[in-house]
Amino acid sequence: MAWLDSAAWTGQISSDGWHEALGGSRDVVEPATGSTLGSIGLASAADVEQAAAIAAKAQPGWAATPFQERAAILRRAGELVEANREEIRWCDEAQIPFGGVGASGTGSRFGGADANIEAFTETQWVTVRSEVPPHPF
Repeated sequence: MAWLDSAAWTGQISSDGWHEALGGSRDVVEPATGSTLGSIGLASAADVEQAAAIAAKAQPGWAATPFQERAAILRRAGELVEANREEIRWCDEAQIPFGGVGASGTGSRFGGADANIEAFTETQWVTVRSEVPPHPF
C-alpha cells in the first residue's frame, strides 16, 4: 500500500481517523484539462465542532508530555514526510492552490513552495532550554 493511499481518504475528512464528512464531498478538477484529480470531504459545522472537542480533550495529555518526547514525535513526522517526499510531491505542483479549492490559498502566484517559504517566513534565533530557569529570568 502506498503511503498516501487515496482509497483511505478520497471524499473523506480526517478527525480521529478518516471518515465521511457531514458536509458531503466535492471533486477536485484540474482547470487546464477539466479532468477530475480526486475528491475531498467538506467539513460541516458539526464536523468542525467534533474536531475541536477531540483536540481539546487531547491537549492536556500533549501538554503533559515531556518536551523531548514531543520533539521526537515531531521529528519522526518530518522524517516520514522526507522519506515519502516523491509520493507527496504533488503538494508542490504549481497548478494546485495551497489550502483548498476555488480561490483559496496562494497557488503559484508567489512562485511555488520555495518562494512562499521565503516570502512568508523570517529567520530568527531561538534558544530552547529543557529546564525552566528560576525566577527572575
